[in-house]
Amino acid sequence: SLTRYHRLFCYPHRCGHIVNKTINNDRILVISCDSQMIPIMPILACYFKEIWHLDNRRYKEVIKYIDPSKVTDVVVAGGFNNEEKYTIENFK
Repeated sequence: SLTRYHRLFCYPHRCGHIVNKTINNDRILVISCDSQMIPIMPILACYFKEIWHLDNRRYKEVIKYIDPSKVTDVVVAGGFNNEEKYTIENFK
């Protein structure tokens, strides 16, 4: 079950797509991370048109939905797992 901390965000321990329909820019962020980034996600959502949050624990093919030619920013936020979690597994 999820903790109160994890319930702060709509995509804990999974991948998600956030769209800000009120912002006047075309910046698209792909962020490879795990739950340590939950507190910063609402703040980032204020600055980007779209955010692809990658915490791929279910190993679904999320990357096929992301158009790399439109991505403007990428963050790899390592945490408690090995490097491959953030550089390979989240991008499957």
